[in-house]
Amino acid sequence: MISNARKTIGVFINQSDGNFENLIYHGVQKRAKELDYDVIFFCTVGTRASGNSYDILERGMFSFAPVERLDGIIAAPNSYEMANTQDIFFDMLKARVKCPVVFVRASYKDYCCVSTDEKHAIRPLLTHLIEDQGLKNIAFMAGYPGHADSEMRLNCYKDEMIRHNLPLTERSIFYGDMWKKKGEEAFHFFFDDTTRENRPQVVVCANDYMAFSFIDAVRQNGLRVPDDVIVTGFDNIALSEYFNPSVTTVAQDYETMINAAVDLLDRRIKEEEMGLENDPVHLAIPGRLIRRESSGFFKSGQLNERDIIVEHNKRLQEISLREISQTYFSTLLNSDDTLEAMHETIVQKISDVPHLRCFYLCMFQKPNGVDMAEELTDTCQLVMAIKDREDRGMPMVNFSSELVLPPLDNKKEEPQAYFIMLLHKQKSTFGYSVMQYDEGYCPTMFYHHWNVIISNALSNFSNQKKLRDLYEERRLSSISDSLTGLYNRRGLEERLEPLWPELVEKRAVIGFISYDLNNLKYINDSFGHLEGDFALCSVANAIREATPATGISARMGGDEYLTALPMHNEEETQAFVEKYQAALENINDNSGKEYRVSASYGVFMITLEPGVTIDDCLRQSDAKMYEAKRKLKRRRDDHV
Repeated sequence: MISNARKTIGVFINQSDGNFENLIYHGVQKRAKELDYDVIFFCTVGTRASGNSYDILERGMFSFAPVERLDGIIAAPNSYEMANTQDIFFDMLKARVKCPVVFVRASYKDYCCVSTDEKHAIRPLLTHLIEDQGLKNIAFMAGYPGHADSEMRLNCYKDEMIRHNLPLTERSIFYGDMWKKKGEEAFHFFFDDTTRENRPQVVVCANDYMAFSFIDAVRQNGLRVPDDVIVTGFDNIALSEYFNPSVTTVAQDYETMINAAVDLLDRRIKEEEMGLENDPVHLAIPGRLIRRESSGFFKSGQLNERDIIVEHNKRLQEISLREISQTYFSTLLNSDDTLEAMHETIVQKISDVPHLRCFYLCMFQKPNGVDMAEELTDTCQLVMAIKDREDRGMPMVNFSSELVLPPLDNKKEEPQAYFIMLLHKQKSTFGYSVMQYDEGYCPTMFYHHWNVIISNALSNFSNQKKLRDLYEERRLSSISDSLTGLYNRRGLEERLEPLWPELVEKRAVIGFISYDLNNLKYINDSFGHLEGDFALCSVANAIREATPATGISARMGGDEYLTALPMHNEEETQAFVEKYQAALENINDNSGKEYRVSASYGVFMITLEPGVTIDDCLRQSDAKMYEAKRKLKRRRDDHV
C-alpha cells in the first residue's frame, strides 16, 4: 500500500503514551523491517471514563482504515476501552477483513493471539506474599468489571486465596478504574469500619496505575507503605521503578510478545499465499515478579531519593517545554483563516516537534472533488506535505482515501512506517494526518495534542469559511435579481463604481445598452404570469450569453435591463448586440411557445470626461432605449 515493493502490515492500537503502546510502536517497526514489511499504525486515543464526542469520533478510524488492501493486521483490542468501541472494531474485522490477524495482549478463540499467561502471571507474586512472607490478610483492587485482563488476575487471586485457605470477604475486593482516580475511595473501602486486626496487610492492585493511586491515598491518610500496608501492582511500567516507594509488580514480557506476534503474522501471510488454512494459534508468555520497596524489598544500587527527584524534575521540565510549545502553536494556528496561512504556521513550528521526519495533511473532499467535506469520504486531497523535514508545499492533489497517501517520490528501498490519526472535532471529521518519525522513535501524547490543535484550527477555519460563504450568499442576494440571476441596479453600481475613476482618468470609451421587454402585459394576461417570468428570463439569458467577462449586465427593475461595456468601442458594442439578438432568436426558436419574446433596446456610446457620472450615462442610455421603443410603436401603428 505504501509502495508496490513490499507487503503492508496494519497496526490497530489505542492510546499513545503507555509502556505497552511504546513497545508496540518500537517492536513492530523493528521486527517488521527485519522481515521486509511496511507498517501503517492506525492510532486512536480515548479512555473508558471520558465518554466525550472526541472519543466517539475516534471510532471513525475503523471505517476509514483501508483494511481490504492490507496484507496482515496486528491489533491490541483490549486497548480500546471506550464504550462499545471493541464491538465496532470486531464488526469491522468480521465484515471487511480477509487478511491474517494476530492479537497482542489479548485472547480470543477465533483469532491468533499472543498474550501474557494471565491465568498464572500474578501467581508468583501471590505465592511470594503468602508463602515467602507469611501474609494472610490480602485484599485485591481490581479494574472495572468486565476488563478482561483484570478479571483473569482477579480469578487467579481468588484461586490462590482458596488454595491457601485464606479468608475472602465482601471487603476483600474493590473494583477500580485501571487508572489513578479510585485510590482514595479504595483506601476507605478497605480501611474504614474495620478493626486494626482486620485491616489488609497487602493490597494487590490489578495494574501499576491503581497501585500509584492507592499508595498516594495511604500517605494522605497518615499511613506508610510498606510499614503499615504492602501495595503491589502489575505491568512494570517505567514509573513503577521511580515511584516513592518503588513498586513491587509483575512484568509482562511485551518485547517477546510483540516479536512473537509479528513472526506469527509473517508465517500466516506466507501460509495464506500457499493456500494453507490453519486453526488460530494462542501463545501464552509468562510474567516475571519484580520485587521492590512497596513490599519491603530493598537492594543495594537501587535508585536513591535524590536520583528519583532529579529524574522527576527532568520529566516535569520536558512537560513544561512541551506545554509552552503547544500553547504558541495553538495561538498561531487558530489565528489563521486560510489553509495557506495554516501551512506557513505548521512549517514554522514543526521544528519544535522532535524526531518528526515527515508530515502530510490530508483532507476529505465532497463528491465534487473541490470542496472540503466534514465527514469520511472516498476522496481525499493532499493539502500539505513536509518530507524529510523539507517543505514540499501544498500539492492539492486528489486521490482515493484507500491509498492513504497519493503516489509520492518515495524511491527508498528500506521498509517504511507511518502513523495515522484522524482530525476531528465535535460532529465533524475533516481529514487525517500522516506522520513518520526517526527510526526507533514513536509518538507520545505530545503528538496527539499536536493533532488536536490542528483539528481545532480546521474546525475554526471551517466555521469561518461558512460565515464568509453565508455573508457572500447574502451579499450576492442583495445585489442580484432573484428571478433572472443577473445583477440588480445596486449590483451593477457596486461593480461599476470602483472602475469609474480609472475609466474617467483614461478617457475610456464605454458602451451602455438599455433594454425593455416588449408586450409583457399581453403575455401575462394571455398566457399567465409564469409565462411572463419565462419571457423575462429569456431576455436575461440572451443578455448573459452575450455579455463578455469585462461586461456588467443587470435587471434594473420590472421589464428593464442594462449592460455596461467598459473599454468597448462602437464596433465591439455592435458585435455584442448582434450576439444578444442571435441568442434571443435561438431561445424563441427552441421554446415552442405561442408567442415570441422581444425587447426594445438603445445603445449609448460615450468617451468619459471628468465630471461625467454613472447616473448621467444611465439616463442617456434609457433615453436611447425609449426612443427606440417609440419608433417601434410608430412602425406598428403605421402598419395597422
